[in-house]
Parts: sequence; structure tokens; C-alpha cells
Amino acid sequence: MLKKLFVLFILFTFPNALLANYASEFYENENYDAAYRAAYADALDGDPESSFIIGKILIDGKGSADENLSKGIQFITSAAESDYLKAVIFLAKDYEEGKYASKSSSKSLKYYEQCEKLGGPSFCNKKVTSLRKKSFGAISKKSCVRYNKKDKENFYNIGQCIARNYLEGNASSYFLKAFDNGKKDAYLLASQRMLKEKDINLMPLVKRIPEFKRQASKSQKAKFIKQIKRYGYDGSFCGKQKNKSSKKNMFAKPKTSGGNNAACALAAEAGDPIALPIAYEWWNNGSKGFPKAKKYAQQLMENLENNDDVDIASILRKFENDPKKHFNKAMEYIKSNPLALKIVSKELKLEIGLIANGDALTFASSFRDIADVIEYIDWSVVDPKVLAKFYHLYKLDLVEQEHDGDLDTPRIKKNLKKIPFNVSFVRYLASLKNGGELAYNYLISVISEDCKALDFAQKNIDTLDIPIESIQDAQAILINKCDLRVSKLTMKELLDKAYRDLDTYKIPIENRMNKKRLDCNDYNDFLKYNRNDPSDFEIDYDRNNEECVMFPVVSYQLASKAYKEEQYDQAYEYALKGCENEDHPSKGCDLLAMMIIEEKPTVISVMSDDEKMMEAIGYVIIGHEKEDINSTAFLHDIYNQPMLFSKYSDNKKAKELLLDLKTSKELSAKIQVQEDCFSADPLKSLFKNCKPACAWAKRQNKAKEMDIVSRYLLKSILNQNVCKQ
Repeated sequence: MLKKLFVLFILFTFPNALLANYASEFYENENYDAAYRAAYADALDGDPESSFIIGKILIDGKGSADENLSKGIQFITSAAESDYLKAVIFLAKDYEEGKYASKSSSKSLKYYEQCEKLGGPSFCNKKVTSLRKKSFGAISKKSCVRYNKKDKENFYNIGQCIARNYLEGNASSYFLKAFDNGKKDAYLLASQRMLKEKDINLMPLVKRIPEFKRQASKSQKAKFIKQIKRYGYDGSFCGKQKNKSSKKNMFAKPKTSGGNNAACALAAEAGDPIALPIAYEWWNNGSKGFPKAKKYAQQLMENLENNDDVDIASILRKFENDPKKHFNKAMEYIKSNPLALKIVSKELKLEIGLIANGDALTFASSFRDIADVIEYIDWSVVDPKVLAKFYHLYKLDLVEQEHDGDLDTPRIKKNLKKIPFNVSFVRYLASLKNGGELAYNYLISVISEDCKALDFAQKNIDTLDIPIESIQDAQAILINKCDLRVSKLTMKELLDKAYRDLDTYKIPIENRMNKKRLDCNDYNDFLKYNRNDPSDFEIDYDRNNEECVMFPVVSYQLASKAYKEEQYDQAYEYALKGCENEDHPSKGCDLLAMMIIEEKPTVISVMSDDEKMMEAIGYVIIGHEKEDINSTAFLHDIYNQPMLFSKYSDNKKAKELLLDLKTSKELSAKIQVQEDCFSADPLKSLFKNCKPACAWAKRQNKAKEMDIVSRYLLKSILNQNVCKQ
């Protein structure tokens, strides 16, 4: 009370002295008229606090003042322009709420931003963020800079901001964090970005696949698989499988070398039959850096079994730790799909091993189960020692038990006769107790069918006490099949003989072509000189192609063969390998150029005529520089054209190339030498008699054996007018 009296005393005694200092107090004490008189003069002079007080009195018409919104806002605006925080906050709220002035998000944002800049209350920061999102959108440059990167509620928006280059950082990592925080569609945004990138760590994405599959809708799952396929993730990322058997474990699981585990897992998710069994192992066991996810692994296994391109062998190997399940699954495949027998029969080596070791009960419930294994097993995959132990047990024990005929069915007897001869098998069988007679009887039964068995018996005739009559009978039967003289013949000689007598020389050729260490010169001769149908021989052509394609002479033969079969894309690939080979003399650049000019491969369909021609010239130049005379001949043919008809004509270079061609005995070179008679110079050609060249070309054209490009080049002579007469 005394303070108020003192203020009134000052007001009346000194009306113009220091009254402004008390304007705020007058206003707070609701003495609006005194506040107005105290602040007005200073407000007009630009004092921000006084302007704010006058503005507030005018907009509400407090005290004796008349309400004047417009003028009041002007005073408050003036105070805000002087960075008076109370005025700034007042205007920010007013333009947001529209109590005095019309609502305006942009003006409200402006003053909240000013408040933030002045270090105002924390709500100003929040208001700036919300109003920027409202005005410019949640994903805009102005909004993006507002997000706290540590706040998990912002992860999804931050990822989008980074994706639009409004912020620095890894968008995919924020999308994955957002997914972990419950934002399902964020996973697809992360995968969309990550799958198209090369040389990045895909494991953060892959590890979340089981959780994504658990949460995602059917359409989201389909979209993810579509993304994987779009960017080319397939079984090739899984590396090469190697089946390494060890002495400790003859049923060692296949191992992979190289590859990208994360990419392989993605391929498995998309249903790739190669990747599925491999990724199953990782998820099921939690190996190779994958989290253990047995339920998801089981889904992969179900997908594998439902796949039209299912790798049955890979599936069965997943059950090797559970023999009973392995056996039941094998029988299930055989009964449901007879075509699977060839594959399943090789996988039954697990059960044969168990029988041989006396552990048949780990998979079998009856003699019928054991019989099924013996009936279907492919003996060629069984280790000779295991086979000997099985044979010994079967002959001396199993078949003597009360099996109700299950173990000596016609099918079992038939398959037992298919046991292939192997020296280790015979010797190990003979070393077992009471196994000598078994080994002797077995050998006698196969020497008339197997050359190796006959050779073994001949070399050990005295030790084994085999009657000479038995040896002679076997020799009579196998004299053609086992003629060892064929080993000294060249492949060309073998093929010449095989053309007249395939049955006699088929096996020696197959043996040579199927060797572990293939002689690629032999294979080249096979491709070059074989006149029989390739299907007449049981040769692993795919393996041989893969092993020998590194040699240009082989890749050229493969390219020529593919070209004749109108497999032009394949021919192009093989010719390209031969032409661009860095380790061996080039071969096939001429064929490659010819196919491009003829527009055979689909890969060049997008090229213009000029681009095709330049591409072709580039390849024959490579061949020429690597001293491939066929390429030199083709290059000469391109350059040795009339300038009026070809912009690629170059008579000077053609003459230089002709010097090399004249010293060569190759047909392609001779063709160009003969063709030079029809000179690119019209004047010179008038004084030449080229009929001998025509006659020579016609004789050559009758030859059956001629390489593709030479036949193509020969047309240049045959199509000359003088040659058509």
C-alpha cells in the first residue's frame, strides 16, 4: 500500500520523470490508465517494453482507452521488431490462434522462429518444428533440419530426408531403425535403396528378414521378393559348392567357397533353388553371422520342396543328422516322383554306411526298409571300404536272417550285380574275415564285363589262382572293348575309327574326354574332327567347356559349333572369350566380327550400323595385332573396298595387310590374295584377267570342310560379276 502511494505521489509530483520505469508495474497492478500515461511517450520513442504495454492496453481497451486492435498490434509489432521477447511470443501465439489478428501459420512460424533465435522458452522450438511440418511438409528442407536424430520417433522421417538429400547420413540405416521401432513399410524403403547398391554390407537388412516376414502383409512380402529379383540376386552369389569327404566323416556336408552370404540369403528368400538349402543351414544353426531363426529356416525348406527346380540332393543332406527322417524323405521322393530316383539313389550312401557299420536300426524299422536301400542305392557313390563291409555283412549275415524274402528279391539281386569293380573294394573285402571267397567269386563274376577287372585278374592270375579258361573267356568277350592299343592313338585317329566303328572306340574316347585332368588339346581335336553325333558319347560337355574355354582354340570351336546350330548368342559369348584372351593367342575375332556385321547376336541389336561396323573392326584389329591371320584376312576384306561404296575403305592399309597375307598358307589369307585381283581401283581392274581367281574360288567352294569366316569371305569373289558369267 505504501509503495502504491509512493508511485501516485511521484506520478502527480513528477508526471514526466521516470514514469516509464513503472509502466509494467502499473499494468501488472491493473492500473491501466497510469500504465498508459507512464509508457506512451516512451512507446512513441521506440522503447519496446513501453510499446508492448501500450499495445496490450489498446487491443483489449483496458482502463479509459478505447479498444483499437489495429493500433495495438502495431505497437506490439514494433516491440517485436526490437526483439522484445514478450512481444514476439505474443504475436507468435496470436497469429497461431487468431484471437486478435487473423490466423496465419506463416506469420506465427516467423515469430516462433524469432523466439527460438532469442533463446525463448522450449515450446518455441517445438512450435517451429510443428509449424514447419504443417507449412512445408514433414519431408522438406526446412522441416528436415528440425529433427533430432536420436529421437526414435523421427527415424522414419530422417531416413526420407536423407534420401532426398536434405540431410547428411545413411538413409537405409534410419529406415531399418524405424522398422525396429514398428514402422513396417520402412523395411521396404531400406531394401529398395540397399539392394541396388554394390559392395555394401547387406547383413543389417538380411538379419531382419524373419521379423519382416512375421509382420509384413502378403503384398509387402511379394514386393520385397520382386525387389530381390529385380536387382539380380540369385544362386550365383552363394559361391561354388565343394563336396569334401574326410576320413573321419565320409558324409561330410558340402562346403562353399567364395560368394556373398547376405546376397545368397536374399536369393533364398526369392526362392532360388541353389540358395535355399545353403541359406537354410545358416538360419537353422545360426551360423555364418546369421541369427538363429528355426521357424524361418523351416519356411525356406518348405519353399525349396515346393520349387519346380528343387535340388532334392541338397534337401536330403539337411537331414543327415536325423537318419530316420533322411530315409523316410528319400522314400517319399522315390514314390512321389520316379524321376527323382537317379538323384535319391546317390544320397542313400548314408543308409548303406549305417548298414555296413551295423547301425541299420538308426533309420530302419524293418527288413523292408533295408531292402529298399539295397534296391535303390547307386553303388558308384559308395566308398570302396564301406561297400566291402556292407557286401561282407550282407552275404554272411543279413541274408541268413529270417527276413521273409525281403533281402533277396529280384530287384536286390539285379542291383547287387551292378556293384562296379574297384581294386580297393576287392582287396578290402578279401582282407575281412571269411571275405576271401567272397572277393574271388565277385571278381569271377565281373571280369567278363569290366575291362579294369579283367586287367586286374590278368596281372594277378597266379596270386588269385584264377583259371586261365576264365581269363580267356573274358578276353574273348571284351577283346574289342578292352583293346589297350587305342591308348596310343591320337584323338583325331580315334575319331576317324569311331566314325566307322563307334561301339569299339566309343569308350576310349569317353575315357579320355572324362578324365579328371582333361587334356584340352584332345578336347579341341574332338570338337574339330568328330563326325558322329555328340549325343553318341557320354561326355560331360558342360564340364569340358568350362575347363577348356580359356583356350581360344577351344572357345573358337565351341563358337563355330554354336553358330552352325544357330545359337548365335552362345556363339558370340564363346567367340568373345577367344578373341579377348590375354593369356593365349587370340582366336575367333574374325567370327565375332562377322556375327556383328550379320547382326546375329541380340546383344548388338541396340547398336546403329556405324556402331556395329566399328565394333567389328575393333575386334579384328585385336586379332590382327595378336597375329591371328584369319583376323588379318577379315580386316583386309573390310579395308579393300571401293571408296565410293564403303566409308571404311582404306587402300593403303589394305596393301600393308596384303603383304602379310601373301606369306600365309591359311585359306582365309589365300582368299584375300585371290580377291585382290578384283582391285578396289576400277582402272586397274580393267587390265586384269580375274577368271583364274573365279575358278579357284569355285573349286574351294565345293569343299565340305571350311571354317565359317572363310566361307563368308569366299562369297566376295563368287559374287563378282565376272565370276557369275
